[in-house]
Amino acid sequence: IKRLKHLTERGNFRLTRFVPDTIIEREFYLERPITVELDGTYHELGLFFDRLSGFSRIINVNDLIIKPVRGKGTAGFSIHAAFTQRTFIYKE
Repeated sequence: IKRLKHLTERGNFRLTRFVPDTIIEREFYLERPITVELDGTYHELGLFFDRLSGFSRIINVNDLIIKPVRGKGTAGFSIHAAFTQRTFIYKE
């Protein structure tokens, strides 16, 4: 979780939500969903997903929603992205 949070802070983003959810127990693995919302640019979001793919642990991105950012305080940010990251842990 710390590495994922650090990754969101590493890019040129405004992290608006980072909520680790309850671990889901499956037959032979555990699933850890994390709800993320951030403001940034389309390019930065692509770099974020590219860096995420470099993790040694499998991480899926689900329920991705991208919307344009409007209003005050949005200088430098063109999109708002909301998604769920799911990481998987093998049960011994």
